[in-house]
Amino acid sequence: MNQINCPVCGANLNKAGHTVFCKCGWSKSFNNKKIMAMQKQIAKGIFIAGFALMSSIVYIGNWGSHSLSIIPLKARQWTGQLNEQSFDRLKNMCMELKKYNCVEKAHSSFFNSSDNLEILEQLGEFQYRRKKINPASESYNQYFTKKGRSVKAAYNYARILEKQGHVDSALSYYKYALSVKPNKVQITVMRSYIDLLMKAGKRSKAKAVLLKFKPILKRSNSLVQQEYDRWNKKVNG
Repeated sequence: MNQINCPVCGANLNKAGHTVFCKCGWSKSFNNKKIMAMQKQIAKGIFIAGFALMSSIVYIGNWGSHSLSIIPLKARQWTGQLNEQSFDRLKNMCMELKKYNCVEKAHSSFFNSSDNLEILEQLGEFQYRRKKINPASESYNQYFTKKGRSVKAAYNYARILEKQGHVDSALSYYKYALSVKPNKVQITVMRSYIDLLMKAGKRSKAKAVLLKFKPILKRSNSLVQQEYDRWNKKVNG
């Protein structure tokens, strides 16, 4: 490069690498693009490192003492490789930290990999207790479509269907729940069934139900007999 003078003070310039500078303080780089690229890379590296640090802080804050043990369990969940043991550990960790969406996802993942209907029933019940009516309805519908037979699930599903306005379907599940244990008094199920029959204007059907269960109800304790008397008065009144 030909010798040039400082544009500020006119003195001869000195050179160091790609930069010329003057004793008065003026300087200029002849490779600005390269320097800018390096600066961008450095800035990018700092940003990534900072983001990783912040993510780690948030992650540890979310999972606390489970920060390390949750990683392989989540990996199993994401790859569809949860087994009964890893599912229980993941579910319990999520419950302990009150991460209820995490509990639901753990159930869904394990059911998808195992096709275990008991897990699907548990998912529906958990969603129902959280008042997530539509997701619970979907879980129970899938459960019974796959030939699930739980009386408790049938009762919960009937309650959900009743809330959704599907009266006939709700009645069918109440009826199923009663039919599974015909010689046992299921007072809660009976109450819901008869009350819905009356709401639906099916008085004659309610009478038939009471007549069918009358021998069992009359042999039961005083509380059940009181319930029977109340139903009988309501149906025949």
